[in-house]
Amino acid sequence: MLRTDNAYKFMKNIRGSPAFWNSVLLDLLATVRQLGIPTWFLTLSAADMQWPEIIRSIALQYGTQLTDDDVKKMSWENKCKWLRSNPVTAARQFDHRLNLFFKKYIGGKGHPIGELQDYMIRIEFQARGSPHAHTILWMKNAPKLGVDEDAEVINFINEHQSCAIPDNSDEDMRDLVLSRQKHVHSKTCRRAGSCRFKFPHPSSMETIIARQPSDVNPAAMSKELKTKEEVLRKVRTIMEDKNTPQDISLEHLLRRAKVDPQEYQQALKLTKSREQIILRRNPSETDINQYNPKILKLWRANMDIQFILDQYACIMYITSYMLKSERAMSDLLQKVLEESRGEDLKSKLRKVGSAFLNNREVSAQEAVYRLLSLPLQRKSRQVVYVNTATKDKRVSMLKPRHVLESMDDDDDNIFCTSPLDRYASRPRVLEEMSLAEFRATYNTDVLDGRDDNGRNDKDRIQRHPPVIKLQNNLGNMKRRRQHCIIRFHKETKNDEERYRNLLMLYLPWRDEEVDLKAGFPSYKDHFEHVIDTVRANEAMFSINADAIDAAYNDLLRNGPPEDIWHSIAPNVEFEQAEQQAEGITVGGEMSEEDQRENIDLTPQSTANHRSELHARFTAELNRVRMSSEEYRTMMRSLNSKQMEVLRFHRKWCKDTIIALKHDKPAPQYTIFFSGPGGVGKSHIIKLVHHETLRLLTPLSGRYFDPNDLPVLLTAFTGTAAFGINGMTLHSALCLGCGGKEYQPLSSDKLNTLRSRLGKLKLLIVDEVSMVGADILYHVHRRLQDICGNSDPDTRFGGVSILAVGDLFQLQPVGQRHVFSEPSSDYAKLHAKFNGSLWEENFRMIELTESMRQKEDQDFANLLMRVRKAACTESDINILKSRVISKTDPYPSEALHVFRNNKEADDHNLKHLTKLSSKVFHIKAIDTKDLRTGLTNVAISTKSSGNRALKEVLSVAVGARVMVTVNVDVSDGIVNGAFATVVAIDSTGLDVQTILVKFDSDWVGQQAIANSQYKQAYPGVVPIQRQNIQVSPNSSGRRSVQKPSCIAISRLNHSHHKHRLLEQTELGGGAE
Repeated sequence: MLRTDNAYKFMKNIRGSPAFWNSVLLDLLATVRQLGIPTWFLTLSAADMQWPEIIRSIALQYGTQLTDDDVKKMSWENKCKWLRSNPVTAARQFDHRLNLFFKKYIGGKGHPIGELQDYMIRIEFQARGSPHAHTILWMKNAPKLGVDEDAEVINFINEHQSCAIPDNSDEDMRDLVLSRQKHVHSKTCRRAGSCRFKFPHPSSMETIIARQPSDVNPAAMSKELKTKEEVLRKVRTIMEDKNTPQDISLEHLLRRAKVDPQEYQQALKLTKSREQIILRRNPSETDINQYNPKILKLWRANMDIQFILDQYACIMYITSYMLKSERAMSDLLQKVLEESRGEDLKSKLRKVGSAFLNNREVSAQEAVYRLLSLPLQRKSRQVVYVNTATKDKRVSMLKPRHVLESMDDDDDNIFCTSPLDRYASRPRVLEEMSLAEFRATYNTDVLDGRDDNGRNDKDRIQRHPPVIKLQNNLGNMKRRRQHCIIRFHKETKNDEERYRNLLMLYLPWRDEEVDLKAGFPSYKDHFEHVIDTVRANEAMFSINADAIDAAYNDLLRNGPPEDIWHSIAPNVEFEQAEQQAEGITVGGEMSEEDQRENIDLTPQSTANHRSELHARFTAELNRVRMSSEEYRTMMRSLNSKQMEVLRFHRKWCKDTIIALKHDKPAPQYTIFFSGPGGVGKSHIIKLVHHETLRLLTPLSGRYFDPNDLPVLLTAFTGTAAFGINGMTLHSALCLGCGGKEYQPLSSDKLNTLRSRLGKLKLLIVDEVSMVGADILYHVHRRLQDICGNSDPDTRFGGVSILAVGDLFQLQPVGQRHVFSEPSSDYAKLHAKFNGSLWEENFRMIELTESMRQKEDQDFANLLMRVRKAACTESDINILKSRVISKTDPYPSEALHVFRNNKEADDHNLKHLTKLSSKVFHIKAIDTKDLRTGLTNVAISTKSSGNRALKEVLSVAVGARVMVTVNVDVSDGIVNGAFATVVAIDSTGLDVQTILVKFDSDWVGQQAIANSQYKQAYPGVVPIQRQNIQVSPNSSGRRSVQKPSCIAISRLNHSHHKHRLLEQTELGGGAE
């Protein structure tokens, strides 16, 4: 392994590793070489949500008896709950079901797809973790393309393969076909406007084997293919016409398209590439994936079945599927080896092992398969490796220690007997038997003579004795019941070695040092002298070997065709793509300023995102609770309206407890808690959060697990979230930034959210006025995904929502008001059929008594009228009395609020130049994908562009600055946090860190505690470069910059209520 730089192959005995699957692949290629091209590709998926016996078995283990009807009526959430509670039983049930299905049915006397002769099964796991089986089947006396007549092949296919929709006389079969085998287009299957799984398939009057045009003239071939495309285009146009009846016959379809039936069938017989099968199907069946009616009826889950036409398709399929799921891991291990060149063997192996252990994710059911040693692959024949290397390159095994200790010191017979030793000592009766036949026929283990299905091998040679006694006292050997498969190294570089291998395998010999050359000048000369004997023996173990080698070499040079899996097993591949895309969080467009500013700066794409998510929720779970004294003080300060809100919520908590104790869904409320600033909304939020935890926490152990969060406290902006000790809405629910369309999560990230928020009962959303209509829809969809509740009559996954805010505030940037019609097409469609999420679900409770300005009722009333744009003449006069000119003396260091970014930037730059300290200009670093290196793409500085990170940040000691992204919400380092620059750590003009002192002593406490500067600069927070992804034109560019800006002034829209300012100057004119 070290000589060939394949040290990672030491893991070939670790099931599921790349080296393991590579070994399985070599076994399978050897099987194809010896047995010939298989007959069928068959893929069987798991349907653990539709197989009631699995959930019934799991429930029975927990003392609950369920009927099939109970399971069928069960909600998706409860089914998931049962499956998650015992993945061991779910995995074992699939393994048992598959094993029985092959032994009793596929390999039984029913012969649903022909008489089974040999098979190979590989278990793969989908994105959600459920297993499916990829199988390769050899059927006895099955016709082969190019050997048998086309009519015989077509009759065999028609007998065992179908894409027909059964009529209503068999409702069960019809339902199975339509629910399991019908392809429904989605965004995951679209590529350049067409379906990558090749649906819809063309309709045909009969099953056809399509081939390339027979004319060898390129111009003539091109003309034939263009004619074909034109004919099919006409038919396709009519098929896609909305006015075409779904049950139209092919005859009427062709008539509408003005295409001659014979011309159409002739067009179907032509293909640009290799041969392909076009099944007979009606126009209504063009989206039905092929199936075997008998198998589908019994298996009752998705299936794919494909007749194998030639060795090329066979090699492409088996090689791709054997290595598909482990290709990334294999590449990683190879990279680790390259990086560890020059290190000792122990270090290399340690690094390879560590990379394998720490960079491979497995689902619960895959973990069960590995831990319980459930078979990840099965085959009907044993495969043995015949080592044909020269003696100096072969590895021998030492005899056991106790045997060596009992031997004489001068005895050099220290190695175990090898298969080659046994062959050289075979009895005289087997003198003319080659090494290949010997290894395939005889075995030392008397128990290893039975194949998996117990059938006798009809091709065994009866003239060979059942038991043989080896010469030189090497023991006995027993004839196998079935020839095994031999695998050997095929030499391609050295001609002499290649001829030596052929002679060693297929020419009888006793002494390899003498007999293989037999006095000839070279192995090649000897081979040519005995070529007839060698070829005759080789024919027993190599069928179409040259064609298989050519296909395999083509694969090594060019890789598998991109769509090979999509065409061979479209059902499984579509399901896999759906599950993966369900959780791929596509980065939204970096559009509006406040949208970008209020998204948490979190490395969502890193490998440890799950641990980061868990840490995020653990911090929320462990947040310091309100003390009893603080609780009593806050309760005593409530006015009557506030107390009414709290009593309502307390009753909901008690109703929820009763419902959960009786295994019923918790009651749901959706309340909009409104009122102007200063009426105590934040006060009520904290009390509602505390009451929920106080009343529901006692259910821990019975309904809630220790890591469950029954209530989640969120706000739209980081500043507001810090003000209420909560999380941002985007951070809590992993919502994407920007973009109006909902982006589902990846399965692993969604599973993490479900493990922490799956039993969420109340979501509190502060600053709901900043939440647009599209984001509200995203919250609804995300909670549906988390809670597993997609009931169209249920909103927000059954979670209660307390939305807090004041809708008289400014409209959300880049989005419509939360009560308006959303801009997303899917959200519009949802509103059309299910009603507005806001208007038809939320009930408003309004507070009107100002607690903040209760000592100055006149000013409170003025603010109320300003809020509603109902100012009196007296109000306007009072406000005008506060207007000053630029020459008037006023505290110029106060925060200035402007209408637009340009005015704010100009004002900031003016004040920055007045500072006596050195000004540093820090340029953002733009990268593109990790593969293309640095780019010079500038970040937009316009008001409609990305303002979270500036292209060039100018800063100096003494400057007032403000954080512009949410770096750490729990520590208060959030968008809108103000600070003063205390020091700048730099090397020349290269700035590493900006040290700032925040206005609030509560901000940055964790960062200060972990700071390397805390001795030299106590109480100062270090600000590092931050990485954020921007997606103009979907370039996937990442920008790295300090998350701050000069903050003498700010855009007026971003002026938040959660900061009380003694001095504020509104700029920009009176309009």
